[in-house]
Amino acid sequence: MTTFESFSPFSEVKHALMEEEIDLRQWGHILVARWRMIALITVVVTLLSGMVTVFLITPKYTATGTVLVNSTTQPNTPMYNDVQASQQLANTYAQIMQSDRVLHQALHEANSTLSTEDLRKELKVEAVAQTQVIQLSVTSTSPESAAALANGVLTAFTDIIPTLMKIDNVHIVDKAVPPANPSSPNLKLNLVIAFVLGLLFSIGIAFLLNALDEGIHSEDDLEQVSGLPVLGVISLIEAQDLRSAGGESR
Repeated sequence: MTTFESFSPFSEVKHALMEEEIDLRQWGHILVARWRMIALITVVVTLLSGMVTVFLITPKYTATGTVLVNSTTQPNTPMYNDVQASQQLANTYAQIMQSDRVLHQALHEANSTLSTEDLRKELKVEAVAQTQVIQLSVTSTSPESAAALANGVLTAFTDIIPTLMKIDNVHIVDKAVPPANPSSPNLKLNLVIAFVLGLLFSIGIAFLLNALDEGIHSEDDLEQVSGLPVLGVISLIEAQDLRSAGGESR
């Protein structure tokens, strides 16, 4: 009698599923057999990452300030066209804020010995989308230095714009303050990344060692090597166990 299982597509699918189940069982055996090594490598990598982050990487601090850009100096409520013009002007002002002229005066304001190029590398200026606000941030190894440099840029920018643009339409919203916590490195993130990488690395080592191991350690290994089913298992009995069993029988 013909059944659906006799058709080759069904038998092939069944065979593939059985092979996949065997592979998964073998992978599980490998992980269980080498779990101590996997755990040890993962813990060591995570601890090393934490030690490097805490003791070897210099922490950096980021101070942030903001300025508001208006398209007009009139005291009345700005119209929609004025707001649009201010948003477009903010993009231009964001570029001016990073100019040598502004940065040179900012370094003078902050009494810093950095060069304008060094400050530019640590300066991030962004015109906040759909607003008239420009946000700037300066990163340094000292929280006080980061705040002083950021405020130096703010002061220099608001001093230069009226002379450069012939209009006084920028106002400091928030001055920078020394940050309490470092912006980098991120200890928690580094530990999580190290844990995941250590786990993956140790699992890879476990599978590599298993692939290089040509010994026969289980019934599955014997079946795989011989291609024959295992009919029975003979347990290894130590001489001491035989003597113990003989003494009990008496």
